[in-house]
Amino acid sequence: MQDKIILGMLSLKSMSVYELKKNMEKSTRMFYNTSIGSIHPACQKLLKQGFVTCTEEMAGKRAKKVFAITENGRQDYIDWLKSPLGIGKIKDELLLRLFFFSDAGDAWREVVENYLVEVKQISANLEQTKAGIDLSTIPAEFQRPAQFQTATLDLGCAYYRFLQTWLEEFLAKDL
Repeated sequence: MQDKIILGMLSLKSMSVYELKKNMEKSTRMFYNTSIGSIHPACQKLLKQGFVTCTEEMAGKRAKKVFAITENGRQDYIDWLKSPLGIGKIKDELLLRLFFFSDAGDAWREVVENYLVEVKQISANLEQTKAGIDLSTIPAEFQRPAQFQTATLDLGCAYYRFLQTWLEEFLAKDL
């Protein structure tokens, strides 16, 4: 999956590994974890596959490697985007603990209350990010990608609003 994220990022512009990481931290980190230690090998793999090229550019006294998507890489990326979606598993520790919380006595309530505090914070951060986006300031060539990217943000906001409501209702139950 990370290779597809990298190809997607490079479809927007050429970037170094560091720039890829920074862009992923700003955009895809809520639904895909990444690190320099995983991005670099993924870029090397994409280079060997002919999906990206790599050039060195001087950045001050240091040379930095800048990756760019190739036509083969763009085609692989587009083919992936057009392929059927599979329903993914929900990987949230809350679900696993919830299944076994009856073994925790009354301690489950504090765990869930603390989790709810974090959910509210994430929700507020996402809503603040959403409120700060002005699509009219985005250059014309990036308008369409921005609309899809903000749809991702909308889904994240809706997810955390739902989770907050569900947790509050769950805590209100007499268990």
